[in-house]
Amino acid sequence: MKRRKTIYGLLGSLVLLSTNVAAQNEAAGTLTVDGETVEIKYGYADVYEGDVTVILTDSEVPREAIPDRTYGLGANGDFKGIVFSVSAETQELQTGGWHDLTNVVHFHPITNEQGEIGNPTLTTTRFDAEWLEGAITTGGPTDVSGHQVSYEASFSLSLKREPLEVTITGVSDDPSKAYEGWCRALMAGDFEAMKSYVTTEVAEMMAVADSAEIAEGLEFQQMMMPTNIEIVSSTVDDGEATLELKGTRAMEVSTGTVQMVHEDGRWTVGEQSWSSE
Repeated sequence: MKRRKTIYGLLGSLVLLSTNVAAQNEAAGTLTVDGETVEIKYGYADVYEGDVTVILTDSEVPREAIPDRTYGLGANGDFKGIVFSVSAETQELQTGGWHDLTNVVHFHPITNEQGEIGNPTLTTTRFDAEWLEGAITTGGPTDVSGHQVSYEASFSLSLKREPLEVTITGVSDDPSKAYEGWCRALMAGDFEAMKSYVTTEVAEMMAVADSAEIAEGLEFQQMMMPTNIEIVSSTVDDGEATLELKGTRAMEVSTGTVQMVHEDGRWTVGEQSWSSE
């Protein structure tokens, strides 16, 4: 976490507006909880440091919700399915620590209770930089937190990074336009364009930073940033501007503040912060 915070500070709260979701994904199977069955029809994958989080569901999940906001959607009843993580090193289910909290079954029907995933068997037939294919099954009903749970599903999921759309509305003065340009550059993955929207000092630091460390920091910010942003107000005072923002991402609503700096005839993005409501 310390490395992530270092990059977070260096890039001034940068966010890479993309995620690992592709239209070619396929998933098929069933999830049964206490005798009630739903059909698994959708599959999604998110890659972090080579490991893959897999979401298999009966309903579509918004791209901007994957992976972290998936759990809130499941608890709200927006989909039923299973979530698990696959280790790039062992090609087996991730267990222990954080993964014991994230490997869950989104129960059906009414309570939408999240429970442990049980002890399934995972089989991978392809796992490389582009695709993850395989199947997961409990092999029959198993007791999970007092519920009889069984699931069996196959999946073929693209691991290719695809752009994630961002919507920006509201005030359109020069500082706001510069902030929008910064967001667009990030969405396009245009690193050189990103540097044109930050201060000279930050751009120089970015130029000599380790590329792998920057990529890690950007990926971390991907999970934090709203994808629908409204610039509520822009206050300009003596070469600086403060943008007040509202944002949404899946079910999460947040507010933000961005400090803009006028430097060498252009507006640049300084510090920004977001907090969830």
